Amino acid sequence: MKKIRLENIDKKTPFSVPDEFFAELTKDIQARVVENPKRRWIPVPQLKWALAGAFALIIGLVFIFKPSPQLSAEEMLAQVSEQDLMNYLDMSDFTEAELLDGLSGEEIDELWLDDEILEGLEIDEENLDELLMDFETDLDKYL
Repeated sequence: MKKIRLENIDKKTPFSVPDEFFAELTKDIQARVVENPKRRWIPVPQLKWALAGAFALIIGLVFIFKPSPQLSAEEMLAQVSEQDLMNYLDMSDFTEAELLDGLSGEEIDELWLDDEILEGLEIDEENLDELLMDFETDLDKYL
């Protein structure tokens, strides 16, 4: 095999370029860039659906996590019908003593004055005396 030395190679350019090639090259590149715009990352129809879904999700989250107005116990109880309360008390195992236990002396006094409320109440004499003593109620007021 014959060795080739760089010093022995001719210094002429083996390729030729047409006149004005590099001047026209930049014009051609710019023309192609203008003619072929970049593709969008998300096609427009899909973008519309994605935005609609995101908007619906935001609206849904607002309604889910929206704080509801806090009602007091009295307001919530006022929304329950009297018949529903009676049905609940009939189905539960509350005794009259347990029901009266949460009332104040004035509220018990009001119960004694309302005959309809105490109409079906069955309290024996011993429990009645105990209740009157617990709530420091003066029986003489009612006799």
